[in-house]
Amino acid sequence: MESDEKQRLLSAWYEHGKELLNITAEFAQHQITAPDTPHDREVAKVLAFKFAQAVRMFRSLIMLARSGDGTSSLILMRALFESLVDVAYLIENPKDVWRYLEEAADLEFKLRHACNQYGPAPKLDSALKRPSPESLRESFGQLAEDNSSCKSWRRLSIKSRAKKSGYPDILSLYEMVYPTASAYVHGASGILVDYVRNLDDAQMEFHVAYDRADREIEPAVAMSAMIFLRFIAFLDALFQFGLRKRVEQLYDTQRRLEEDYLKRLTASFGL
Repeated sequence: MESDEKQRLLSAWYEHGKELLNITAEFAQHQITAPDTPHDREVAKVLAFKFAQAVRMFRSLIMLARSGDGTSSLILMRALFESLVDVAYLIENPKDVWRYLEEAADLEFKLRHACNQYGPAPKLDSALKRPSPESLRESFGQLAEDNSSCKSWRRLSIKSRAKKSGYPDILSLYEMVYPTASAYVHGASGILVDYVRNLDDAQMEFHVAYDRADREIEPAVAMSAMIFLRFIAFLDALFQFGLRKRVEQLYDTQRRLEEDYLKRLTASFGL
């Protein structure tokens, strides 16, 4: 009986995820406007990129979950959440975008160094070449020194950015999502629990199975949907796409699913 209810609820979460992806069509090819200040314009560009990236991640995450791979879904969910935290932080601290871009310049330098040291440099048409790390640092370094509130983007932990975003729900999501997902990314407790799952204590042989459904599928899909809907709400509020009513309806659906999920968990523990 519990299995039937679990499958029904999981199907409802998949349907909810489908609706979330459907609404993203409203953002495609939409002209984004931002306040006419240098940092706000750069933040708008970063947010647009982060959202496009989030759409691809969420779509891939759902595909992984449907294939029975809950653990990989949780790993991808971590990256999705990190992008949401970056968006929330930059919305409230737009002048720190220069530190974010300064960090991008450092990452570009590492990429170029790796290409030059371990493989042939990419052959690109001169018109399509990315700017050099040096020019990026020159462009963003002084702006960061003059305007940004933080000394280094790299030194801002995910939790610090979640706190400084000023959104209590983002910090709550951090507490609910990040430690669990990180355990799977780093092969800590979550992976170890999964590794020994269903093994008899006296059994000395190990059996590896690739085609089983993980127990992590339901929480991965549910928590990722929460994260992705927050993305949609941010962009709609910032850029006035006129989707507020639909977003509110999606939040209502999500709240009902969360309540059903908690009720089922409570019943399964006999509480």
